[in-house]
Amino acid sequence: MLTRLLDCKFILNLLCTFHCDVSDGAQTPEEREYIMNFKKRVIQFMQKWVMAVRHAAFDEPSVCDFIEDLAAEVEADPELHEETSIIHNILTQMSRYQDDRNQNTGQKWKLPPNGQAICLFSGNMTPSKTVIRPDDDIIFRVYCADHTYCTLRFPLHTTAEIIKACAADKLQLNRGPEDLCLVEIKSNGERSVFKDNDVSIPTGLSLNGRLFVSTKDHLDALTPLPEQEGATEAPEVDVEIFSTKELAYYITIFDWDLFWAVHEYELLYHTFGRHHFGKVSIKKKNLAKVCKEYQNLNAFFAVVMGLSNMAVSRLQQTWDKIPSKFRKLYQEFEALIDPSRNHRAYRVFVGKLQPPLIPFMPLLLKDMTFAHEGNKTSLDGLVNFEKMHMMAQTMRTLRFCRSRSLGLEPPSPKSEGDVRPYISCLRVIDNQRVLTAMSQKIEPTRKL
Repeated sequence: MLTRLLDCKFILNLLCTFHCDVSDGAQTPEEREYIMNFKKRVIQFMQKWVMAVRHAAFDEPSVCDFIEDLAAEVEADPELHEETSIIHNILTQMSRYQDDRNQNTGQKWKLPPNGQAICLFSGNMTPSKTVIRPDDDIIFRVYCADHTYCTLRFPLHTTAEIIKACAADKLQLNRGPEDLCLVEIKSNGERSVFKDNDVSIPTGLSLNGRLFVSTKDHLDALTPLPEQEGATEAPEVDVEIFSTKELAYYITIFDWDLFWAVHEYELLYHTFGRHHFGKVSIKKKNLAKVCKEYQNLNAFFAVVMGLSNMAVSRLQQTWDKIPSKFRKLYQEFEALIDPSRNHRAYRVFVGKLQPPLIPFMPLLLKDMTFAHEGNKTSLDGLVNFEKMHMMAQTMRTLRFCRSRSLGLEPPSPKSEGDVRPYISCLRVIDNQRVLTAMSQKIEPTRKL
């Protein structure tokens, strides 16, 4: 992408030369028309590029310089009057972003030890939608095998190798860096080892995941923390006091904020690897229906898949008490999330929807991964553009889904102050063994 910008820089130098020639009247009418079309194409390219890259474009100083130079060129040419509004719009976006960046430079973010979402590290811990930048400091914990821990503070772009070395030093693990691993331990004991050049480690942990540093020969001895066995911490609220519409509405608002914050580049980072580059009752079943009506398909999948979990689906006595019309509705929902034929039922359904909508994100990631792993990036030294087109199509899908702003009418809840914190900090148990034990307590398996 930067290479393309360097090409544009070269084009701008040509344009400046052409501008002088045009003023001297040295060109024929055909040449003058060609030059003007040439300039307009550059401006249109910049507009589309900024729309695609969004604020990430303004993090590169050379890009900002180029935009300012281009603006001066456009304003100096009366024949580019229509393009002036385009470049002014880009300048306005750049100015607002730079003001926000300067205002929030050097932020500190704290990663809660309970596995919940990151929050702004301030006195009142007020939630914020401020962007976390690579240079911002993240405060987080790293554990060792005996579950003792140290607290570290590093910029987000710090590599796993540096985090590993610092944690080992603080925890007094007297082994060389080549003998150590930085690893995520999930609640079910699954281990995921980070590469030394991975970045964004603290914010890339899975739900309830914890960071551990260990010697390579002791990886099998690492066990989850006792707190990972239970539910993540959240406000003690009885969900039954909320209406289905309240829950579905605020889940959708919360999911939309997260969805909007996901940059298209993050699909590439996830697919290619971060080292290549610098988130049961009848009422709940209605919940899935309303999420579907709100076109929040990510939450819709979550609810239906939750009901399909073995710990819930085995509760036959409970399911028998549910009216048949709701069981039929649930069967329809199950058919919609059926993974057969590459999720054909879901894809056909989504193909009929208009934005705004929140897609099922794991499927987008799956499409990107299959396109990447199933096709070579280059063939005989040439770029495989067929693969690039496949991956670009997935990114275009993401852009299409949020090409219109979300404008849902609130259900006028009486308990908004309770619903919002409940949704933003749901109690979650992701350990299947614990869920099964709870299910057995509700309905013990009958002995034959």
